[in-house]
Amino acid sequence: GYSVEWRVINAAEYGRAQRRRRVFFFIYRNDTEFAKKIERKFETSDKHDLYDKTLYDDYIFKDGLFARQFPIHQKPYKYRHTFYELNTDIIKISDDFSGTVWNTGIMRHGRYFTVETKPLMTEIPITLGQILQPESEIDEKYYITNPDKLAKFQYLRGSKKIERTTLDGHKWIYSEGGMSPFDSLDLPARTMLTSEGKNDKGLSIVINQLIKERLTKLGWVSESPIFKDTVYNSGSTAWRLDFVAPELFSVEVAFNNQGSIAINLLKPVLASELNHVEKAFQTEFGLIVTATNEMRDAGGFDATIGTFEKYISQTKPLRNQLTTPLVILGIEAPETFKVLHNQVGNRKIGKIVNLN
Repeated sequence: GYSVEWRVINAAEYGRAQRRRRVFFFIYRNDTEFAKKIERKFETSDKHDLYDKTLYDDYIFKDGLFARQFPIHQKPYKYRHTFYELNTDIIKISDDFSGTVWNTGIMRHGRYFTVETKPLMTEIPITLGQILQPESEIDEKYYITNPDKLAKFQYLRGSKKIERTTLDGHKWIYSEGGMSPFDSLDLPARTMLTSEGKNDKGLSIVINQLIKERLTKLGWVSESPIFKDTVYNSGSTAWRLDFVAPELFSVEVAFNNQGSIAINLLKPVLASELNHVEKAFQTEFGLIVTATNEMRDAGGFDATIGTFEKYISQTKPLRNQLTTPLVILGIEAPETFKVLHNQVGNRKIGKIVNLN
């Protein structure tokens, strides 16, 4: 088996220049020497109560990987401190689990111990004002003056209420709060939205549109949720498929960041496996469409996309999870042209160059 330690860490709280909260997991096998050392210290028979919520406090506050590298106050924040024993039936856990999970904790042998912790803040955060280049040194080509881009920034930062409709016709409102139009120079930088700096200059939009046009003409369903129950779909695109041929294929057109490779591979599996969660469309096979390394370079794609070669390399560690027949299709580079990026004023433009 495995043990899991976790901590939510904000980079700014440990002296960095960005407010970036991320969940970090440290996972290790229970037959390693590291795990055996923990076993000897915390799981011995002379412990007064193996179900005491404080059993792993020394590990969480002092000895653990995160405690040693990212120091915290030695008492739970607002007395948020608890322990749970998990059901041995994984289906019951999936369906019925409602336990509290704080920002720090450890899970071993079907039990987890969790605490709300606060950083010591001994490292002073770097503010945005400390790292910004003086405005007088900035070339005018970097100023955003394009009306479309300014409107996009205003939309992304503004509050939103958007009516959406599920597969079964249920209407719901997706909403999110707005943010300040300007970032404070007295605070560390915020984490930018991925879409804020995105201006696709390659072939991905054209290919996406072409695939959508062809497959919808065949009667395939576009943007389908994987699960029938709306509780799994509201407010998120994580559990949706790009296309579905009902009772046959589930399709992901995957020109996104390589960090999404694992979830893109698992989506067709979730749509095809027979289990206790009812599917919107039950499929039998999965198809992943992506670009080869050569296509990424010649087609003007983002350098960080998950290419065909990267998808193939990720199938080995996920072999036990990929229980559905899966086809990974890598689109090769065009033979007659390529896309080059040229800087025009303050914009980067994709230009088609003939190779003949």
